[in-house]
Amino acid sequence: MTILVASFDEVPSFKGASTHILAGLRTAIRTREVLLVTLGDTALPAAPGFRHLPVPIRERNLLRRATAFRAAVRRIIRAERPTVVHARSPWEGLPALEQGIPLLFEVNGLASIELPYRFRSIPASVIEKLAAEEARCLDHARAVIVPSLLLRDLLIARGCRAPIRWLPNGVDPVPVRAAPYRPPSPGEPLRLIYLGTLAPWQGIVWSLRAIRGIADGVHLDIYTPTRGPLRAYLERRIRRYGLGGTVRVREPVGRAELSAALYGAHLGFAPFLKTERNTDQGGFPLKLLDFRTHALPILAPDLRLVRQAADERTAALYHPNSVRSLTARLEELARRPELLAAMHERSAADTATSWSWERYGEELDDLYEGLSPGAATASDGASEGGEYRRLGRDTAA
Repeated sequence: MTILVASFDEVPSFKGASTHILAGLRTAIRTREVLLVTLGDTALPAAPGFRHLPVPIRERNLLRRATAFRAAVRRIIRAERPTVVHARSPWEGLPALEQGIPLLFEVNGLASIELPYRFRSIPASVIEKLAAEEARCLDHARAVIVPSLLLRDLLIARGCRAPIRWLPNGVDPVPVRAAPYRPPSPGEPLRLIYLGTLAPWQGIVWSLRAIRGIADGVHLDIYTPTRGPLRAYLERRIRRYGLGGTVRVREPVGRAELSAALYGAHLGFAPFLKTERNTDQGGFPLKLLDFRTHALPILAPDLRLVRQAADERTAALYHPNSVRSLTARLEELARRPELLAAMHERSAADTATSWSWERYGEELDDLYEGLSPGAATASDGASEGGEYRRLGRDTAA
């Protein structure tokens, strides 16, 4: 049984998508033949049960790059004739459907929703075409997997006909903390840490407006793989707000260094904005799981996206999109460090065994097995009553 996993993402990289893809395949590599097709220039080392075919594409325009990647995936599917294609966007999914290969369609976000936030001038006709391609994959895939209940609900509302399986993200075991968690002493700045991209919906640039009001009371480290215009814009804002001594933009680091940085912080910062991207289709952000597994209190808006991983017991929640509310929360935490200590203790006491990549990989491998020829498969669509046949964690009905 050969599984072709195709993703319009660069692998390897420090982005969450790369982590998600590689961690999820660990079990399948031990039991199947796995061919990974991604963007990139560097092939991961071949191993028993695993090959990586990176596709180098120099095109800067996103849609032309996606079209070129689709053509490459189509050629590889024709040459390899895999048992199952696991695709993460319509750009890889449609070639599988065209050639009659069973499709497992993974939805971490819909391009028809996300792209307008990245490219304000993108034509409506392009978004309509993307939405139609997404609908085709959602209707004709053998199964759909999503990392969050928000996405599940969105796909049901859009009339997805394929069975939907909820498969939340995972994390790896973290090193034991070398020193106890210590909230800030009186007069000591709050140490915040942010992990992730600089996409507008992440809210990190927006959050600087709140931080500048109490700049002497906060230190923020931003670990991001993002470069180019978004990185330059962030750095200009830091200078404009006079936050050069408060906010530091850092390069991504390895897992051991990242754990040390997380253990050295007082708060994990996730300032998501209340946008359609986060309220309708928000995923299960890996940063929240990193914060939780390090028993790090979280500072984030009160959104369902956040409440999948944290609540008032383990997070300081503020009103979404409110600079005043975020500033007030920061001031309160600086004034009352015992709140941070209590959140840490509750987070440390919680178990997070369901958030493991080992569990994720085992469930994904079971799903591959269920899609193999001769295996019992779920119905191709919803019944007239609108109920969905359940696959494992599916809670769609």
